[in-house]
Amino acid sequence: MGKFITESLKEKDLIMKLSLFTASWCASCGTLKQSLNSICTNDLEIEVLDVDALGMQALSKVGIKGIPSLILYDNQGNEIKRKSGALTKKQLEVFLGLDS
Repeated sequence: MGKFITESLKEKDLIMKLSLFTASWCASCGTLKQSLNSICTNDLEIEVLDVDALGMQALSKVGIKGIPSLILYDNQGNEIKRKSGALTKKQLEVFLGLDS
Protein backbone atom coordinates (compact mmCIF):
# COMPACT_ATOMS: atom_id res chain seq x y z
CA MET A 1 0.00 0.00 0.00
CA GLY A 2 2.78 2.45 0.89
CA LYS A 3 4.52 2.25 -2.50
CA PHE A 4 1.29 2.94 -4.38
CA ILE A 5 0.51 5.90 -2.14
CA THR A 6 4.00 7.35 -2.59
CA GLU A 7 3.89 7.05 -6.39
CA SER A 8 0.37 8.45 -6.53
CA LEU A 9 1.28 11.50 -4.43
CA LYS A 10 4.53 12.25 -6.27
CA GLU A 11 2.80 12.09 -9.66
CA LYS A 12 0.28 14.67 -8.52
CA ASP A 13 2.70 16.82 -6.44
CA LEU A 14 0.52 16.37 -3.38
CA ILE A 15 1.68 16.78 0.18
CA MET A 16 -0.61 14.27 1.90
CA LYS A 17 -3.12 11.50 1.32
CA LEU A 18 -6.10 10.82 3.54
CA SER A 19 -7.70 7.38 3.58
CA LEU A 20 -11.25 7.33 4.92
CA PHE A 21 -12.62 3.91 5.85
CA THR A 22 -16.40 4.01 5.69
CA ALA A 23 -19.58 2.05 4.96
CA SER A 24 -22.85 3.00 3.28
CA TRP A 25 -24.85 1.99 6.38
CA CYS A 26 -22.76 4.18 8.74
CA ALA A 27 -24.47 7.51 9.52
CA SER A 28 -21.35 9.01 11.13
CA CYS A 29 -19.39 8.11 8.00
CA GLY A 30 -21.81 10.08 5.84
CA THR A 31 -21.51 13.12 8.08
CA LEU A 32 -17.71 12.89 7.99
CA LYS A 33 -17.72 12.63 4.18
CA GLN A 34 -19.85 15.80 3.99
CA SER A 35 -17.37 17.61 6.23
CA LEU A 36 -14.48 16.43 4.06
CA ASN A 37 -16.24 17.65 0.93
CA SER A 38 -16.61 21.11 2.46
CA ILE A 39 -12.91 21.40 3.30
CA CYS A 40 -11.02 22.73 0.32
CA THR A 41 -7.31 21.94 0.02
CA ASN A 42 -5.27 21.21 -3.08
CA ASP A 43 -2.50 19.51 -1.12
CA LEU A 44 -4.60 16.54 -0.03
CA GLU A 45 -5.77 13.49 -1.95
CA ILE A 46 -8.79 11.84 -0.36
CA GLU A 47 -9.37 8.12 -0.81
CA VAL A 48 -12.71 6.71 0.38
CA LEU A 49 -12.62 2.97 1.11
CA ASP A 50 -15.73 0.87 1.70
CA VAL A 51 -15.04 -1.55 4.55
CA ASP A 52 -17.67 -3.99 3.30
CA ALA A 53 -15.89 -4.27 -0.05
CA LEU A 54 -12.43 -4.58 1.52
CA GLY A 55 -13.16 -7.42 3.91
CA MET A 56 -11.88 -8.16 7.40
CA GLN A 57 -8.45 -9.46 6.35
CA ALA A 58 -7.56 -6.23 4.52
CA LEU A 59 -8.89 -4.12 7.38
CA SER A 60 -6.87 -5.98 9.99
CA LYS A 61 -3.72 -5.49 7.87
CA VAL A 62 -4.01 -1.73 8.29
CA GLY A 63 -5.36 -1.94 11.83
CA ILE A 64 -8.90 -0.69 11.23
CA LYS A 65 -11.13 -1.71 14.14
CA GLY A 66 -14.02 0.72 13.79
CA ILE A 67 -15.55 3.22 11.40
CA PRO A 68 -15.32 5.90 10.39
CA SER A 69 -11.53 5.75 10.48
CA LEU A 70 -9.04 8.15 8.97
CA ILE A 71 -5.38 7.54 8.18
CA LEU A 72 -3.23 10.46 7.06
CA TYR A 73 -0.09 9.70 5.01
CA ASP A 74 2.78 11.94 3.96
CA ASN A 75 4.01 12.06 0.35
CA GLN A 76 6.42 9.19 1.08
CA GLY A 77 3.57 6.87 2.05
CA ASN A 78 4.37 6.99 5.77
CA GLU A 79 1.49 7.11 8.20
CA ILE A 80 1.41 10.45 10.00
CA LYS A 81 -1.57 9.80 12.24
CA ARG A 82 -4.96 8.12 12.46
CA LYS A 83 -8.29 8.73 14.10
CA SER A 84 -11.42 6.64 14.55
CA GLY A 85 -14.93 7.80 15.27
CA ALA A 86 -17.13 10.70 14.28
CA LEU A 87 -15.52 14.14 13.97
CA THR A 88 -17.00 17.60 13.64
CA LYS A 89 -15.75 19.78 10.79
CA LYS A 90 -13.58 21.71 13.26
CA GLN A 91 -12.09 18.49 14.68
CA LEU A 92 -11.39 17.30 11.14
CA GLU A 93 -9.63 20.58 10.33
CA VAL A 94 -7.49 20.20 13.47
CA PHE A 95 -6.70 16.59 12.56
CA LEU A 96 -5.58 17.70 9.07
CA GLY A 97 -3.61 20.66 10.46
CA LEU A 98 -5.84 23.19 8.67
CA ASP A 99 -7.03 25.09 11.72
CA SER A 100 -5.86 28.67 12.00
